[in-house]
Amino acid sequence: MKKREGVTPAERRRRAELRLRERKHASGGAKAPSLEEAVAALNELEVHQLELEMQTEELLQAQGELDEALERYTQLYDAAPVGYATLNAEGDVQKVNLTGARMLGARRAEVVDRRLAAFIAAGDRPAFAAALARALLTRVETECELSLEGAGADASIVQMVLSGTSADSCGVIIVDITARRRAEEKLRLAQTMDAMGRLASGLAHDFNNALAIILTHASLALDAVGPSSASYADLAEVKAAAERAACVTRRLLAFSRRQQPHRGTCCDVNRVVGDLATALRALLGERVKLVFALGAERAFANIAADELERLVTNLVCNARDAMPSGGTVALATANRAPHSADGEDSGGECLVLTVADDGTGMTPETVARVFEPLFTTKDEGGTGLGLAVVYGIVQEAGGEISVRSTLGQGTTFEVCLPAAAKGASTAVPADRATPEGRPPSREGAAETIMVVDDEAALRRAFARVLKSAGYVVLTAESGEAALELAAQHEGQLHLVVTDVSMPGMSGTELGRRLKEARPDAKVLYMSGRAAQIAANTRPLLAKPCSLEALTAKVREVLDRGPTPDAVA
Repeated sequence: MKKREGVTPAERRRRAELRLRERKHASGGAKAPSLEEAVAALNELEVHQLELEMQTEELLQAQGELDEALERYTQLYDAAPVGYATLNAEGDVQKVNLTGARMLGARRAEVVDRRLAAFIAAGDRPAFAAALARALLTRVETECELSLEGAGADASIVQMVLSGTSADSCGVIIVDITARRRAEEKLRLAQTMDAMGRLASGLAHDFNNALAIILTHASLALDAVGPSSASYADLAEVKAAAERAACVTRRLLAFSRRQQPHRGTCCDVNRVVGDLATALRALLGERVKLVFALGAERAFANIAADELERLVTNLVCNARDAMPSGGTVALATANRAPHSADGEDSGGECLVLTVADDGTGMTPETVARVFEPLFTTKDEGGTGLGLAVVYGIVQEAGGEISVRSTLGQGTTFEVCLPAAAKGASTAVPADRATPEGRPPSREGAAETIMVVDDEAALRRAFARVLKSAGYVVLTAESGEAALELAAQHEGQLHLVVTDVSMPGMSGTELGRRLKEARPDAKVLYMSGRAAQIAANTRPLLAKPCSLEALTAKVREVLDRGPTPDAVA
């Protein structure tokens, strides 16, 4: 309210009464006021009346300002990004803003005079009751994190801050932290996968070297004893077990690899999925029916064909395991164009691949952990890597994957992949690619090959295999030793087969320096972490490998043109 300047009404009245007494005293109290005195008194009354009118206007203006402030406060209170509520000692809601009511999933009229605990998940109500009692008793802010009433993963998670204002009144701030918790869960999963990837990357080299030694010697022993030997079946089992172990390693590395996806590489999802039909039906068996609904009109997506095959195969295997008594697996594709809030097309079309089954389904707790590496619900034989591999492939392709499941009613995985731009190159799966016009192996060519590996047993095994194939073989235990041996060798050095990861000089550095010293020498790289090796470090042979794969790759590299320089 504004303060008026000058004489206040009380002071003016006091002065008027004082003047009236003075006049009465001067006139003896009997003389009537003169005309001039009456006019002066009337003027004074008129002034007083005007002052009262001005005060009334000021009060009305102040009332209007208070009303405006109250309206602004109400708007801010109701539209606040957090919920506000006032409770009594029993926990009944006395007052709540619109945001708080929306968080609780009801209208304001449905919340007021009801127990706030009625909107909280049953399992969290004791924690809320304890927090309310403490806030009322101590008048200290008390925080608690609670789930509101909802179905499983759909329930909202809120943080409540309770502040006791008196013995029978408590203020509550409600903050929806559902999105934050889900983001934290995704971050936790990503960090877990990264940690597993680092562990796998560190162990892969030594583990794959050991497997390569087992596979190589098992294959040599099988060739030596022949099928008629009593030891042949035992050796075959050793080889098969090593191959299964190598498969587990590849799956572990598949979700942990950190190379950037090859931009511009795409595939026709409908064609790749359709081509897998025969293999998938054999994988599912007779009791599971496979149904296709490949409805996408523009089916090209930014993902390599071999990665898509691995993704689909893992999802179908997961569906098969969820239907021990048989059922149906449905694969579908569709185009989806994301829309903005105003309904306009915002660009970035997606290719949606759906894999659905009518199997046992999953609980919300299992759904929340389904993509975690090493998490499995299988009693035995499960590695917990299949869906982790799928998650890694989708993330690498720049897509998203979601899962919906109801216990006893089945599961649906939905993969959204970025649609490929026009002009993107398609890629054929590596295991299907065959070099055109490959020259046949030259018998008795006796080319000179140097095998470089820090693992002595593996170096000897590879040398033995290549010697038996008719090559002249040199061996070196390191990059430095290989350079020295190459400088001392007087004849032609046709090929260097080198491990990529070695103590001291790496295989890629060795390849670069050999190309400078011996431009005609070709280089074949080997690695137990082939998926993590730079794309321009080629040709590359993944370890462990079979004898046939080794000799075939060596022959292929020798028969092709000059090897491009590799970059470490």
